[in-house]
Amino acid sequence: MLPLDADLERRALDLFERLSERPGDETFRRRLLTGEGPEVAARIAALERSAAGARRAMPTEFAAERRPHRPPPEEVGRFRLTELIGEGGMGQVWKGQRSDGLFEQSGAGKLVHGHLAGLAAGRFAEERRILARLEHPNIARLIDGGVLEDGSPFLVMEYVDGRPLDAAAEGLGDGAKVELFLKAADAVQFAHAHLVVHADLKPSNIMVDRTGRVRLLDFGIARLLGDEAEGLQPMTRDYASPQRLEGAAPVVADDIYALGLILDELTTGSRDRDLKAVAAKARAADPARRYGDVGALIADLGRWRDQLPVAARAADGVGYRAGLFLRRHRWGVA
Repeated sequence: MLPLDADLERRALDLFERLSERPGDETFRRRLLTGEGPEVAARIAALERSAAGARRAMPTEFAAERRPHRPPPEEVGRFRLTELIGEGGMGQVWKGQRSDGLFEQSGAGKLVHGHLAGLAAGRFAEERRILARLEHPNIARLIDGGVLEDGSPFLVMEYVDGRPLDAAAEGLGDGAKVELFLKAADAVQFAHAHLVVHADLKPSNIMVDRTGRVRLLDFGIARLLGDEAEGLQPMTRDYASPQRLEGAAPVVADDIYALGLILDELTTGSRDRDLKAVAAKARAADPARRYGDVGALIADLGRWRDQLPVAARAADGVGYRAGLFLRRHRWGVA
């Protein structure tokens, strides 16, 4: 049974990750787990059983064998590649410029490493199918896609000249951080309304451009609700819910969990109890304790912005509500 304490869950996941980096090192294990309670030890054991049994959960930065990467082609589709802007275990992302002369346009070309082409082909096709459903001002658009001469797939996405959400939020006040977060949450809610679960929400997949516009990126491991999940279920472990880590297929509640973690990280250092309560409810280890949908999370942040009682603190009673009333109407009360 999963623990309901989110801090305990995060502690167990952190220790599990560190132990996974040094398999078989019993001295390191004993030293690392000294002083940890039985609940943490039991949760780590459950995670290790799950990892050893199914091997279905793996990070989006695939832990595949490292091989020399072949040089990228000069062009993909209608775009000439100009600059490497990202690289992971599965492939590369290149900035490109439209080369057919019809008009000027920048794009971000996603290429897969050659030895993973067979694995990626189906996912690229699924990403094209999903993005065709999603026209939203805060979701990066699909521009082009196809197959290279060697048979490996490619996608060209809208290029976002900006910074990841966490970097863009540095130095901002709580209100400004929440406004950026709400734009990303609205894009996630739109995807859910179109039966799409993102399944890999994290700050690096939420970009803020130079004008302050937020873009949700990388639906490469998203899935349509109701589709049967087959084969490998990649993820970014740091933002994956306990249920995903145990091998479950992604659902709406997993995106809500990731949003809760992102909100909690954005507001690190904040003394606002209501804001922390909203993040804690979204990232609760038990899905039944999370918000029922992203709309409910957005609504609670709207109440926070208006200095109204948040649903995440509904159990705090009359004193909590009275305190907020006094803050809203301090001059009238005086």
